[in-house]
Amino acid sequence: GTVPVAWTSPVPQATFGVQIYDDVTAQRLTLQAIEAGFRSFFTSPEAGNQLGFARAIRESGVPRDQLFLAGSLLCDDADGFRSARRKTAAALEASMADLNQGGVCSLDLLMLERPARSASAIRGQWLALQEGQQAAGATLLGVANFDLSEVDVVCSASAGKGASPCVNQLPLSLGVRMDH
Repeated sequence: GTVPVAWTSPVPQATFGVQIYDDVTAQRLTLQAIEAGFRSFFTSPEAGNQLGFARAIRESGVPRDQLFLAGSLLCDDADGFRSARRKTAAALEASMADLNQGGVCSLDLLMLERPARSASAIRGQWLALQEGQQAAGATLLGVANFDLSEVDVVCSASAGKGASPCVNQLPLSLGVRMDH
């Protein structure tokens, strides 16, 4: 199923998340997920296998417009607005380089994986994400693992200044206990 959002196409409710394993395993498991019918995927630099994931997407032969690809950036270790903005921009560049090398040139949804340490730093993260949206080919922007006060910071930072977050992705893993 999908969740409708007012400003664009629906966002899938369930997604195949590429976990922490090497590129070869990511490629193999992503291809198996595609063969099983998955068309929505989430990848993160934290897993360390974006190249393998991207290769599987390319190799699958499924037209890009039939897939929903979401990706996140790791840049939560910054202190202050400028540092967070700089680290987020660098994280986006590195992530897209890996994805592009594997054959994925755009994401449907681009997210911040975790919030930075302060409201000022979160605003820096969000501004850099907005600035990088076009380079990532992302239609939507979102966050992951943010609490309500952190989402409020992002919403106030984006008020009248570009895209607002369309989603706050939270972990759900069948059979695995999450400590969040």
